[in-house]
Amino acid sequence: MLLALVPDIEDLEKRVDDQEKLYETLCMAKHGNPKALRRFGVALSGNTMRLYHGPIDTKYVVRQGRFALYHAARMTGLAAIVFCKPLVDGAQKEKRRRYGRVERQMVGRVLALASNMPDHPA
Repeated sequence: MLLALVPDIEDLEKRVDDQEKLYETLCMAKHGNPKALRRFGVALSGNTMRLYHGPIDTKYVVRQGRFALYHAARMTGLAAIVFCKPLVDGAQKEKRRRYGRVERQMVGRVLALASNMPDHPA
């Protein structure tokens, strides 16, 4: 996908490695980390143990959810561009123009989401 979007991309190997690390992080967020979650759903108070089930709205979980949703939107948008762009090349001029507007809107929305991410250099 990187090469399809930017054929002359610099540091391709590093960028692929970065995407693989991102994928690992997203997998951990989705599937959970057994060590980090070993006390999930359990509250101990004296001799009493309470078991509970979500929703969990701690800062960490909300941040992890935002991270996962942002990258899912970003990757889906990029994959759609890679898939659709070659299909539009032979289309009528007005359809190509319309596609270009939709593509720019989608990229703009993903960039707007990025500016709302924690730790984003605003």
